[in-house]
Amino acid sequence: MTTFRTDQVDNNRVNIKRAPNTLAGSIARVGDHWHVEIMWGGPGGAITYEAPSLPRALAFMDGVDAAFDRVIMLGEH
Repeated sequence: MTTFRTDQVDNNRVNIKRAPNTLAGSIARVGDHWHVEIMWGGPGGAITYEAPSLPRALAFMDGVDAAFDRVIMLGEH
């Protein structure tokens, strides 16, 4: 199970971690929006998203996490 965890650095930045201390990406306020970047080794490099709010950025992160879990489960069969 992938399960991302978040670590709020300050009011403008959140680190995305995988099991306990592996940095998986970040969410940062850039002007009036939030930039999400999730590292992975697949085609195209990092997964990025520009969110209008922190709750939407966190929801995007949860969606990517769920997709990763699904891919892992499919690979186990």
